[in-house]
Amino acid sequence: MGNWQFSRNPAKDELNIQINNSKANNLITVSIFDVLGNTVLSKQSATANCKLPTDHFSKGIYFVEVKTGKEVYRAKFVKE
Repeated sequence: MGNWQFSRNPAKDELNIQINNSKANNLITVSIFDVLGNTVLSKQSATANCKLPTDHFSKGIYFVEVKTGKEVYRAKFVKE
């Protein structure tokens, strides 16, 4: 997974994002998309750790995208 990881997959109430080797001055943007490509959550953070609430999401498959400067990471997760 490169320089990031996420936990709680399948997710119930929240998704935890951990960025490794992130420079302190980089703003991190985390977005979650549904299977139709609609943005259901977007958050910016100046820290290397994010907790994203997923308790209001419907059950199903989602995609998470993490942008750190010039790097972009993507992964799929399931909401229970």
